[in-house]
Amino acid sequence: MTATDNPYQPPTAGLATSDARGVPVLLYVAVALYGGSLLMRFAQSLVLEIGITRYAALTWMGVALVNLLVGIALVRGKGWARAWLVFFTILPVISLLQLRHLPILPADLLHCAADITRILAAAMLFLPSVRHRFTTRQA
Repeated sequence: MTATDNPYQPPTAGLATSDARGVPVLLYVAVALYGGSLLMRFAQSLVLEIGITRYAALTWMGVALVNLLVGIALVRGKGWARAWLVFFTILPVISLLQLRHLPILPADLLHCAADITRILAAAMLFLPSVRHRFTTRQA
């Protein structure tokens, strides 16, 4: 009786090896662009001289905390964080479409730069090396 004929023979397939390549550099760049977008939005609010009240400071700290948690989840390869970033990139696209004039004011330049970096961060999540990170880490 051969190994293929014996139904009681245990399978001989080896365990799947883990991805030893680590986190791709482009994923770090995408997370940095994601954080840079937040910093440019904060700088835009300072340029527009919107007073930083107590509630505004708490709001900015909350948004920064969410960005930090999403950035950490992206580096760990969590699919929900990738979906979060891609889904909420719709807002900067709409924002850029509504800005129909050339950016002249410093606040407009920061607005455009923040939106473009957010769109670039989302687009970088679909590069082959970064995509591989999310497909191999299903846990």
